[in-house]
This record gives sequence, structure tokens and C-alpha cells, in this order.
Amino acid sequence: LYFIQSLDPESTAYNMPRIVALGPNVNIEKLEQAAMQLMDRHEILRTSFHLAGEEPVQKVHPAGTLNLQWQEETFDEPVEDFSRIIDQFVHPFNLSEAPLLRVKFIRTPGNRFFMLMDMHHVISDGTSQDIMEKEFIALLSGESLPPLGIQYKDYSVWLDRPEQKELIASQE
Repeated sequence: LYFIQSLDPESTAYNMPRIVALGPNVNIEKLEQAAMQLMDRHEILRTSFHLAGEEPVQKVHPAGTLNLQWQEETFDEPVEDFSRIIDQFVHPFNLSEAPLLRVKFIRTPGNRFFMLMDMHHVISDGTSQDIMEKEFIALLSGESLPPLGIQYKDYSVWLDRPEQKELIASQE
């Protein structure tokens, strides 16, 4: 994915946008805190990619800040308005600049909150995205999560082992 993105750096083909309904009367401070906890928890959300010679390498950045965006909306949540917001929100990622994740919170009339997330596919897949969404909701609810035993990079290394490649090839 790194090399495919480098062929067309202005492409959003590998962006993975998502809208999560958070419900009414959400505590803004808790939203920001849960987002930061998730970023601290998952190294891949603090990762950028660079070339070392001709090989792509990942750089995990220390826990830091996530540029959270806020937007007040005046619409009553019709689908076309969300489409407009997503179109404005989604834009190309520079894979050499962490994070490869954007988060925007929307508050609509009636005090309903939505979270827009956009990740580059190089740091996540659909399953990972589902896990992170569930963890975000748990953190927002004040739950404590057990420490992670492995990170996404550990899974990538495991998947790249010769015996795994053979197994995958046999299943194709």
C-alpha cells in the first residue's frame, strides 16, 4: 500500500472514512480524552512510513497529540449533508507524517454527536477499525481496557513469516 500510494500521492482510494453515532449529550472533554487514550494504546495510530534506501520502514512516534476537529452543524442529519461533510473531511494522507488518522466531531441540532474518522488503509483494515471503534466507545464510557499483548506491527511480522505466506497461498 505504501508503494501504491506513492504512485498517486493525491489519491484517497485507500482512505477508510467512517461515521460513528455517539448519541446525545456527550461530554466533550471525555471525547477528547478517549481519542487520546486510543492513540496512546495503539502504536499504529502514531506511525509514519519512510524509505530507508529502497525499503519502506515504519516509525512509531511517542504518544503525542491528535489534531481533533470540531464542527457545529445546523442540519437535521439528512444523508446528503453527511456526504458533503465527508467529502470535505476526506483528503489524501502524506504517509511520512503521523498520524495517519483524522478525527472530527460533529454536533447537530438536538445535541447529537457523531465522530468522523478517516484512516489510511496502510495502518488499518476493517477488522482493526471495528476493534478501535469498540475500544473508543468503551473508553468514552469510562471503562478500563486491559493492556495490549501485541501491536499491529507484531501481526504484520507474523503474517510475513514464510509458513504463513505458504498457508495463505494454499488458500488462494
